[in-house]
Amino acid sequence: MVAATLVSFGLSAYGTFADRTSAYYLLQSRAWELLLGTLVSLNSFPHVKAAIWRNAASLTGVALVIVSVFCFSPSTIFPGFAALMPCTGAALIIVAGRWGASQAGHMLSWRPLVFVGQISYSLYLWHWPLIVFMRMSELFPLGRRVPHMTALAVFATTIVATLSWKYVEAPFRSGPARPSRMRLFEIAGAAAVVLAAIGLSAIASRGVPARYSTQANTIASYLKYEDKEAMRTGRCFLLPEHSWEDFNFVKCLSTDDMKKDYLLFGDSYAAHLWYGLSVIFREDNFLQATVAGCSPIFDRRGSGVCDHLLSYIFSDYLRHHKVDGLILAAHWSEQDVQALPRTLDWAAARGIPVILIGPLVQYDTALPRLLAFSVQEHNPAYADYHRQDFRSMDEEIRQIAESRGIKYMSLYKALCDRGTCAVFAAPGIPLQFDDAHLTRDGSVLVARLLLELRMLPENSLRVWTHSQ
Repeated sequence: MVAATLVSFGLSAYGTFADRTSAYYLLQSRAWELLLGTLVSLNSFPHVKAAIWRNAASLTGVALVIVSVFCFSPSTIFPGFAALMPCTGAALIIVAGRWGASQAGHMLSWRPLVFVGQISYSLYLWHWPLIVFMRMSELFPLGRRVPHMTALAVFATTIVATLSWKYVEAPFRSGPARPSRMRLFEIAGAAAVVLAAIGLSAIASRGVPARYSTQANTIASYLKYEDKEAMRTGRCFLLPEHSWEDFNFVKCLSTDDMKKDYLLFGDSYAAHLWYGLSVIFREDNFLQATVAGCSPIFDRRGSGVCDHLLSYIFSDYLRHHKVDGLILAAHWSEQDVQALPRTLDWAAARGIPVILIGPLVQYDTALPRLLAFSVQEHNPAYADYHRQDFRSMDEEIRQIAESRGIKYMSLYKALCDRGTCAVFAAPGIPLQFDDAHLTRDGSVLVARLLLELRMLPENSLRVWTHSQ
């Protein structure tokens, strides 16, 4: 058991860096967490009999769990070494409690906490199906992160889990419905075969697409959309798997003496604008410096490739190359918004004209999925229920830009009107292929809006209009 635990933990530690998704979901890299509990049950840990050590161990365990709850974030590399903290904390609490009373044990014996412990497995089983179905429903758009919707999800899960524990789990664990060991394995084996057959048939039929109309399936096909050329992925837009050496300086940052030069700078929300800008404003030259998850903030330091990009553009390129405009776009966060004024002031001090692009309309799931549902259910407003609200951030960035006399492009105002937003770039073609990123046609549509709103110099616009 010790060897199996160590091997599984080693796979977890390695997997979080090699393939984090697999490390999170697959058994071999998560088994050590369960095996740690097995070692506790086998008395493999030292006996903690002295009261002072029981209290120290149990309180340390509680502290480790609490720190995990409040300090872990979406950026935490998990499971791997990070999972040691909550798992070791739980193990310490249990080990200490096996050998007598402790302060932590006294706290955890509070009846409401004991009840949560009793239904915890049912909570674990039921919470995700309920969240998924609520997220898919226009009645409960959890993606908006409305507090009362989250509270409703917790309440509903608790009710269903309590019923499941009382009428399913408890009777089969210790009641008259408990089968013999052999019978249990037969039932579990048969259930596994049936579920595997259902899963394989769904995979083989690609989700049984015949249950949807042709139009819905056509729209849903954009869930597999991939267009590396439109964003110039691997050359001018780098992903985490790329290195700084992959960046093509000649293709991405070469100026043109015969055209106006605009530098598109930011993350993927900048990269997906390049194609449309290049198509609509053909008489201009659009340079591109973009890295996934890399906000174009002057005094920010990212990690890896992002750090290289920020340092090069701010400390080198913009100091030695004159551009006619610096277009800043990103998946703006509150932290970015707070630091944005310093970036704009830095550019103004060097006489660099800035065009600031605001947050893009975003949804709690992929837009093609929502549009497929809207077609199937004959509900044109379906996507509106799942649209996330970034209007307050849009207004905050607008005020920052206008206070400095900087051109600001509000994608909200350009794409949305009277409670609804544009969802198609052209008939049958979604504006976005996931929850926010633009399709090739969507990029062209946004660029046309830039044209209509006169976000680039007049002479460039007149040349383009005349050429068309």
